[in-house]
Amino acid sequence: FIVLFFGQLKRVKRLDLLLKAAALVRSRGGDRIRLLVAGSAADSDMAALQRLIADENLSDIAQLHARYIPNEDLPQYLATADLAVLPYDNIYQSGVVLLAMTHGVPVLTSDIPGMLEVVDHGRTGLTFKAGDADDLAYTLLAAERGAWDLADLSAQASRYVATQHSWANCAQATIKAYR
Repeated sequence: FIVLFFGQLKRVKRLDLLLKAAALVRSRGGDRIRLLVAGSAADSDMAALQRLIADENLSDIAQLHARYIPNEDLPQYLATADLAVLPYDNIYQSGVVLLAMTHGVPVLTSDIPGMLEVVDHGRTGLTFKAGDADDLAYTLLAAERGAWDLADLSAQASRYVATQHSWANCAQATIKAYR
């Protein structure tokens, strides 16, 4: 069960929280979960993240691709993922959440306003309590064990993005704003 963390590894995006949650998942019997982390280091302390991976004994389940990912490689990362996780603390909007939803990858996001504008828990994706590694671990484990039909979530999410966030709708909203 491949969990994808994608995009710039900024501190506010809380990769550290996902790593702590992954350790909790493992301690609760979630042996199938694997982490795939892909994106440039940005303002993250890579040494601290690598220490956390080692300290939490995640080296065998976490792949860290801390580098710029070219656009032509995006489909491969998205096709690999069973679930995209965005455990952000604060963000106005995320291109990654829309990208994942567009490509049929179910998403699990923190319950912050910018994400809740797009992700409706149990309908277009899953949410957990922001900053709460235990709740993230619980939701990850439940998703891996089939508590939700992830194929249905991704289908609903794709339909939502195609209708609500289409280029035509974005253009109309921009025109309306200028008028």
